[in-house]
Amino acid sequence: MGDVGVPADAWYVEGQGQGTTEVGQGAGADNYNILVTGYIAPYAVVTAHDNWINYNVMRADTGEFSAPYARYAFSQTGAGTYASTGEAGGADNLFTVDTTDSNNFDLAGFTVHTNARLDLFVDLGGYMSRVDDQGAAFAGLDARKTEVWAGTAGAYQLRSQYKVKFKGKFLQYTSATDPAQDAAGTAYISPTSTQATAYNGWTDWSTGGADTVATDNGWLEPVATIVDPWTGLGTLATATGNGTALGTLNLVIERGQAAGTPGGTDAADLCPEAAEMWFAGRVLRRGLQDVAGNYRSDILVTMTYREADSQWTPASWTF
Repeated sequence: MGDVGVPADAWYVEGQGQGTTEVGQGAGADNYNILVTGYIAPYAVVTAHDNWINYNVMRADTGEFSAPYARYAFSQTGAGTYASTGEAGGADNLFTVDTTDSNNFDLAGFTVHTNARLDLFVDLGGYMSRVDDQGAAFAGLDARKTEVWAGTAGAYQLRSQYKVKFKGKFLQYTSATDPAQDAAGTAYISPTSTQATAYNGWTDWSTGGADTVATDNGWLEPVATIVDPWTGLGTLATATGNGTALGTLNLVIERGQAAGTPGGTDAADLCPEAAEMWFAGRVLRRGLQDVAGNYRSDILVTMTYREADSQWTPASWTF
């Protein structure tokens, strides 16, 4: 190999193709361009924390049509504050979600450790609708209400509302190619607090800087368009909460967030902690006008890899 321009102080292993394909030393003695390649596969770990957002057994005569009562999905911790006579709370949360107030409520959420951008789609499932004791849709219809979009009686429903809380950086979703893979994108704005998401930072539970669940600010209606669950009309009978219809959330989880613990608050850590998203819920009760029975709604969360490059394998090595 010494006759193809290898510097005098170079070393080699007999039989291996080290050196240069250029005969002669070259203008820049001992300087060679060496291609080094590597590949990291897209990877994500998702952990769900589900307390069911369970309303348990609700007292039948709580609230009135003209003065609905906000019935929260509270935990055992919050039972002393938010329970009416005969009502029980759900399980206490395993984690403190940023604020002490959150311990009082029966939350559900997830954390995501990921090195790649993920498309995140959330379907809030609509208002809570009556089902049988096996969870199947109740066949009977509420003859008191006429759905504006169909002109026929609709399902028995409860006016359920939700809030969301984010930790970490999320991006606005425009399309499958926007933001582009190599573009910074625009920070996602929480529809609950109207605050921008950021690395290691929490958005609030409510608008106006109120980081508490138990306020009328920040609640969203889990539907695409307003059809009042009590009347079937296109306007809400009671304006409690902000009344904004938002049945789906479409956003992007930013890459490179993969440290910390669920519910953590270590904003001083320069390594971006795992992204988190949490849900809280409540039902506006109208007393005995709410028909007896079981009610349910389902939140569907879907994540897909937004970037998943195939491995780049150079056609040849160049020295």
